Amino acid sequence: MTKSLGGGLIFCDVFSLSILLPATINLKLLFLVDIDPPTCSSSNDITRIVAQGTDNAAVYWNEPAVTDNCNKTFLVLRSHDPGGVFFLGTTEVSYNFSDESGNTVACLFNVTVFEGNVANHIMVYILN
Repeated sequence: MTKSLGGGLIFCDVFSLSILLPATINLKLLFLVDIDPPTCSSSNDITRIVAQGTDNAAVYWNEPAVTDNCNKTFLVLRSHDPGGVFFLGTTEVSYNFSDESGNTVACLFNVTVFEGNVANHIMVYILN
């Protein structure tokens, strides 16, 4: 018999084990199975404006924070490092994490770099 305890945990109930004794021994086994993936802090998209004639920018960010209900989490793969160079256009940045039970989560955000008159863009952000 299996029933959910909530929070991604499953309880597996009682079973009997017969051994070479005149009695049956009943063992209660509790199996906790983590089926919930880790959770990732939201990562906001990043936009960088570079001066005309420039085709790239070094972009920095705080790496996503990850939590899990039962286990440690491990960074499995990071597509880009903070401070890496990004060229004009939009690039998806991904972080893939796993917990000890093999549950995974992907944290995604976009980095967009475009060229323009930096002073004009600053005014637009101040006015908005």
